[in-house]
Amino acid sequence: MNVYDYYSQPVVELATGETKANELQIQLFDQQVGYWQQVLVFPTISEVLLEMAQATIDKLPGDVILSLSDEQFLDPRLADALIQFANAQYPKRLVIQVKQLGKTDAFKAQLRRYRSQHIWLLSMPWLDVLTSPRRAMLRRALPEVNVVKFDLQKLRDQYPQRNDVIQFIHEWQQLTTEAGVRLMLSGIDSVNDEQFAKQLAINYVQGNFYAQPELPRL
Repeated sequence: MNVYDYYSQPVVELATGETKANELQIQLFDQQVGYWQQVLVFPTISEVLLEMAQATIDKLPGDVILSLSDEQFLDPRLADALIQFANAQYPKRLVIQVKQLGKTDAFKAQLRRYRSQHIWLLSMPWLDVLTSPRRAMLRRALPEVNVVKFDLQKLRDQYPQRNDVIQFIHEWQQLTTEAGVRLMLSGIDSVNDEQFAKQLAINYVQGNFYAQPELPRL
């Protein structure tokens, strides 16, 4: 039997130190290695996903971030429920996190629908998207989202040289600035990581340096 639990972790505005949002996370206990690890897509039905947001949004500072699978993102019934929920909570904001930008016309249409209803979109693009044929698609889809997020530790695994990480971030900053999109770094685990993010003028940060994921106090 898989053992899951439900956590939240804050997102901090780097310039002010203010908690701007809390990401709701599902973590799976890996029984082979004996520790908890985050699951990026919620392994649960849509009704439970919405209940988690409803139970949490008034009890955590800032907005609430929910991760959706592609199937959940395109589900019209879940979209109706999330839009109704978001409008009832406004100006407190619901942020939907997806792994990729618009891959189909239906996906892009759903992006626009959510954005028109006070819902923000957060995307986590593939690290190689700038060097692949998907770059043109990226440029078209980027204005439809509000935040682009990368994990600092995964960037370091991909680019062992510090200057290569800096170049990667600078390329994305150029794209996101042109599109009016904010840039976020997760995986901030030390004061050195925070200083690195400050040197790069990152908008939002997240990681164990600010707070370990914890059970929401419901």
